[in-house]
Amino acid sequence: MVLARLLTRFPPTKTLGLLAFHRPNLATAHDNPKRNFQFYSAMPQQQPIILNSKDAEKPQAIVVFLHGLGDTGDGWSYGFKDPSIRDDRVKYIFPTAATIPVSLNGGFPMTAWFDIYGLSPSSKEDTAGIEKAATEMRQLIEKELISYPHLTEKNVILGGFSLGGAAALYTALSHQSSYGGLIGLSTWLPMRNKFLEDKTLFSRQKVNELQIFQGHGDADPVVPFQFGQLTSQIIGQAGLDSKFKSYAGMAHSSCEEEMRDMKRFVEKFLK
Repeated sequence: MVLARLLTRFPPTKTLGLLAFHRPNLATAHDNPKRNFQFYSAMPQQQPIILNSKDAEKPQAIVVFLHGLGDTGDGWSYGFKDPSIRDDRVKYIFPTAATIPVSLNGGFPMTAWFDIYGLSPSSKEDTAGIEKAATEMRQLIEKELISYPHLTEKNVILGGFSLGGAAALYTALSHQSSYGGLIGLSTWLPMRNKFLEDKTLFSRQKVNELQIFQGHGDADPVVPFQFGQLTSQIIGQAGLDSKFKSYAGMAHSSCEEEMRDMKRFVEKFLK
């Protein structure tokens, strides 16, 4: 299988999987400086992992963060449990994708927000799956906002890593209204031609003042750094409020600096 062959390129302690991390032992999750998460295949779907704010009845913002291919909501929740990364005024939600056959992996089932056919910019895309994932994320956010009438979409930050980042980018940038913030780590913009052909999508987000943070390691062997740069250029040329930051020597993972940068970004949306 294609993905299985990709996995053999990296030793167990390094980056694993197309769009996933190696997760450290649970006892040492907070101490791992690279925050690599483990590759999971065909995991049963679980309920979202919730990290409530200190005032559970009245969070000042909501972060929804989507994991990479083959991971679960557990993976990234461990990183955000670190008190130096987590803002205790914020409610964090880490959904888990359904387990589906992944074409790039020879049809082998694993957790994925949508199907992947190839790794090049010209590869076929699972447009129906991408739209479905976007609808599900918007419904999740709508449900949360009903529970917290003091919050609006401007207090919502949607983010994700790799495949999860791609789902987050598409969901937020094609939204009929606008969330407050958007985070994309080690990722790319799917269905980019849709945005290039329909300028109203970007102009809507510009008018509504969506703020965007992108992070990408310049040594990423899975989602090339150039993919992140291309996405940043497309967004920047549309005039959106966007920041792209590279991390020297970082592969397909995250690091302490990037996690702290995310925390500072989230703080902008506290009510």
